[in-house]
Amino acid sequence: MSDFVKQFLDRTGHSLNIIEAAIQGKTPDWLSTSDIATLIAPIESRSSHFKVCAQLRAACQSGELSAREYRRSAGGDKGGDSIRWYVHRDEARRHFQRIGVFPEKNSPLWHWLRGWRNPDQEKPTVRERDKTDFQQLCTEDWAISTKIRITGKNGMARRLCTDYFLQYGIKTLEAWAREVAPPEVKGKLGRSRKEEK
Repeated sequence: MSDFVKQFLDRTGHSLNIIEAAIQGKTPDWLSTSDIATLIAPIESRSSHFKVCAQLRAACQSGELSAREYRRSAGGDKGGDSIRWYVHRDEARRHFQRIGVFPEKNSPLWHWLRGWRNPDQEKPTVRERDKTDFQQLCTEDWAISTKIRITGKNGMARRLCTDYFLQYGIKTLEAWAREVAPPEVKGKLGRSRKEEK
């Protein structure tokens, strides 16, 4: 085996199982729902693993979790396609933040979600990445409705303030939301007239 081949296989984590690869930062940016389920609930606990996998697939099918669909034709007389869903680490991280659950620090899933595979760029801090994720979630909600204000009881900051984002405080979340708010939202402060009544 040439040195290049050896280096390539080592860098890509070919000789490691998915959990070891995640901890060492050698997992790809895109993983299948089955691989993500393995990082959440190891295959040894079969019942939990299959439940998690089914939940992830259902979230992909409903569009709640943004993913790429890969169809492989089963062929033969039986027909039917085999479908696998692949999820990017950023989309998975935002999904977990949106539903208000986040893995324990230094768990295999945590390492994959926080992974950074571009050696040419400086690795973002956790706060920078969380800000980006929060602003992405704001942008997605404002794409659906620009009637959502930034502040107030039903404002964007409070809507997306899951237990995970609460660590930054409402004022910080409002400032982050203000940076990406559409023009028609930026000028509106506080609660709407309907909320005041």
